[in-house]
Amino acid sequence: MKKIIKTGIAVGTVMIFVQIGNLIYAEENPIQNTEYVVESENVSENTENVTESYTEDVAGTDEYAIKKTGWNLEGNVWYYYNTDGTQKTGWLRYNNNWYYLDTANAGAMLTDCKKYIGGATYSFDTTGIMQTGWIKKAEGWYWTNSSGIMQTGWQLIGGVWYYLDENNTTYPGLMAANQKCTINGARYSFNASGAMQTGWIQSAEGWYYANENGVIVSGWKQIGRTWYYLDGNNTTYPGLMEANQKCIINGTRYSFNASGAMQTGWIKSAEGWYYANTNGAITEGWQKINGKWYYLNPEKAGIMSTGWIRLGNNWYWLDNSGAMKTGWNNGYYLGSDGAMRTGWQLIDNKWYYFYKANDPNTSGYKEGLMATNTEIDGWTIGNSGVAVESIEKKIEEIKKYVTTPYLYGGATTKGWDCSGFTQWALKYLGITIPRSSYDQATEGIAISKKDKSLWKSGDILLYADKSGSISHVALYLGDGMLMHALNSKYGTLIQGVDYYETWDKGNSLVGVRRYL
Repeated sequence: MKKIIKTGIAVGTVMIFVQIGNLIYAEENPIQNTEYVVESENVSENTENVTESYTEDVAGTDEYAIKKTGWNLEGNVWYYYNTDGTQKTGWLRYNNNWYYLDTANAGAMLTDCKKYIGGATYSFDTTGIMQTGWIKKAEGWYWTNSSGIMQTGWQLIGGVWYYLDENNTTYPGLMAANQKCTINGARYSFNASGAMQTGWIQSAEGWYYANENGVIVSGWKQIGRTWYYLDGNNTTYPGLMEANQKCIINGTRYSFNASGAMQTGWIKSAEGWYYANTNGAITEGWQKINGKWYYLNPEKAGIMSTGWIRLGNNWYWLDNSGAMKTGWNNGYYLGSDGAMRTGWQLIDNKWYYFYKANDPNTSGYKEGLMATNTEIDGWTIGNSGVAVESIEKKIEEIKKYVTTPYLYGGATTKGWDCSGFTQWALKYLGITIPRSSYDQATEGIAISKKDKSLWKSGDILLYADKSGSISHVALYLGDGMLMHALNSKYGTLIQGVDYYETWDKGNSLVGVRRYL
């Protein structure tokens, strides 16, 4: 079918309407006194698009002109005309799509833009269709509801929370993505797709933690049985998890491993060992741990000390594990409190001497070292370090018992016989000898009775009666003197060796025995 459009006298132009798809294109041509033949398939049957009345009077003339209806492209702008030829403005629903013909711009169709209309913002694509749902722009993503209204603020979409930033003055409603934002005083994190994140969040600078509401938390956070610290005072990265470092928090030092977990117990660092209590606080000073004492040096932020340390006026020895030692330690003696002892010390009922600082008894020995093979304060100190009071000094003490009575079978200062006295005297000198005269005569070392220059204080002098039997013993005091418990008449006496032999005709010297 063909439709013929007649033209009259040329007074203007004629609009030829051709439908392509859903759009009606108009073409301007000079009005000629001729006919235009338009193939029927190119002409819309939609009366909204092409008027059935092809001409109308032009006011003041006898000419005729074509009425505009439907879509018209004028220059690069689309307009829409009602069936009566009047221009449409505002909202237009066409083929189930919404368009907006801008009242502020002579009804021009909006394309590829956002427009604030009637208190709300709408978005239109390049064909002018109002958009709904997610909208991708060069700067990012927006979201509009089913009415096409562009949304702002928090939006729950498909079970996921998004934030469309109404405070973005350049791009209002732009979706927050791949960033952290402060919203109403709380910080949130959004991944690359814009989804609000919860739980652990990894960023280039480290880790954050967001609660179930998406709020990035700060301060102490217990997750499972592990404590973490999220530093709210970090001005560059608020809430950043502390990891692989030690931090002072509210005046207390804590240590966090590479995974951010607060550490307790012994902590190994490049600079040494630390100890954190059950609350995670790094301790300092003396600490008793599992029954042992350790010193965590406050001057070195709590590093465990080893070896010799001096605190106040005392020295302490801490082994390689840091444990404080007590008792003997390589020639030094450490008390039950761990402090190194100096001077005279009674240990296990034995006397030892440990050199003092600037000790007059030492020539170059270290403070605290046990003295050996020397004599100090009248005491003889052997290789073992045990101090024995000098024989001469003890002999002087023994002499004080010269008035002790004779008591047959006795062996104490309340009374003794001759062998009881010598046994007591040798014990006082540090040696245990047999009880009877006969046994005392057979043990020890024999010394020549004829050469008195070989005799020493503490030797036992042996006497025999006329039958040759050992009948009496005495203690040699030195310088030719002896001491013995003679009998009940004379008791205990000190006499010259030679004098006694001439005085007591019944006994004669037959031997000398040495036990010291």
